[in-house]
Amino acid sequence: MNSDRIWTLMARKMAGEISLEELTELEVLLKENPHVHVKIQSVEESWNQDPYPDEQDSEQAYQRLTDRLKERGFHTLTAEDNEPTTYLTDTKPGLRRFRRLLITAVMILIAGPGAFYLLSKHNQDKEPSSAIANSTNSISTEYGNHSTRVELPDGSMVWLNSGSTLTYDKQFGVQRREVNLTGEGFFHVVHNAEKPFIIHTAYVDIKDLGTQFNVKCYPEDKVTETSLVEGSVEVTVKKGNKKYPLAEPGHKLVISNQDIKPDSIAVIPEKIKNHLHAEPVAAYIPLTYLPQDSFSIETAWTYNKLSFDDETFREVAKKMERWYNRKIEFKNKKFEEIHLTVSFTIESFEQALDALKYTNRFNYVIKDKQATIY
Repeated sequence: MNSDRIWTLMARKMAGEISLEELTELEVLLKENPHVHVKIQSVEESWNQDPYPDEQDSEQAYQRLTDRLKERGFHTLTAEDNEPTTYLTDTKPGLRRFRRLLITAVMILIAGPGAFYLLSKHNQDKEPSSAIANSTNSISTEYGNHSTRVELPDGSMVWLNSGSTLTYDKQFGVQRREVNLTGEGFFHVVHNAEKPFIIHTAYVDIKDLGTQFNVKCYPEDKVTETSLVEGSVEVTVKKGNKKYPLAEPGHKLVISNQDIKPDSIAVIPEKIKNHLHAEPVAAYIPLTYLPQDSFSIETAWTYNKLSFDDETFREVAKKMERWYNRKIEFKNKKFEEIHLTVSFTIESFEQALDALKYTNRFNYVIKDKQATIY
C-alpha cells in the first residue's frame, strides 16, 4: 500500500498539484522505502524528456498503456468510475501529460524490473547517448561530472559517479555477467540465478543476489564500501578469499584495502574505526541519513547531491576534489581534522568553500584550479 501511495504522491508532485502536507508525507514514505528510488528516478527522467510531444501521439500512447493494464487485470480509472481522482480523465494538455506519467509509473510498479528496462530502453532510443553500452565495453565519468547512466545488455542499470570507469566484455550476458569497476557506481541488477552478476574491484568481488546497491572503490581510498538498498549481495575479499554476506538493506559493508597495522590505523576514517573487526578488516554499518533527505548519504550522489555527516575536512576535501575536478591543499593542517556535516547540490566550488568557511573560520585562495586552505 505504501508503494501505491508513493506513486500517487509522486504524480501529484510532478504535476505541481501536491500540497505541503502531502510533500511531507512523501518524504517520510521515501525514507521508509529506499528501494523505490531508482524507479522514481527513471520515471522523472522519462517525464522530463517528454517522449510524446504531439497531442495525438500522447493520447495514442496513453490508450496503449491503458489497454495493456486492462490485459493484466489492472483496473484504470475512467469518467464512468465516479472516483474522486477525476484529474485522470481531464482532456487539458497538461493534465493529459500528468495522466501519461501516472500510467507509466503504475506500469513500472506492477511490472517490476521488466518495465523499468523497457522504459529506460525507450528513452535511450529516443535520445541516443554515449553511455549506451551496446557499442563499447568501457564507460567513464570524468572528474567534475556527477553521473553517467549505463544500460547493460541484460537490462541492468548502472550509474557512475565522478572519476569512475565501468568495463565489461562485449559478449556480456552470453555466458556470464561480469563487470569491472573503478571508482563508484550504483547498480540496479536484473536477477538471473543461472548467470550471477559479479562486480570486480581492485580488492573485492561483489556477487549480486537480486538487489540495488552502491559500490565505492576509488583506488586512492583506504576502504571499499558496498551499500545495500534492496535485496542482498555477497562480498569476497580477494586476499584470503574470505566471503562476507550483506543481506540487511539499509546497511553497508566496509572492507579495508590494506593490512591494518598499529601505525596505519589512523588512515581509516574515524566513523569506521569503531566498527572494524578481525582481518581482513571489515565492518557492517547502518547507512546514514541527514534529517532533510529521504535518501542515504551513501547514495545521495545519484540525486546530484554531495552530502557528509560528521566527516573530517580531509575526507570531505577528497570527495569535493572528485565532484568539482579541483584540488584542495591544506596549508594549515589543523583544518584537516575539523568535522563537517553539510550537503551541496547546485553550489559552485567557490560557493561550497564559502559555506564551509562561514562556519569553520578558515581562509582560502584559489589559483590554477587548486584551493589552498590556511
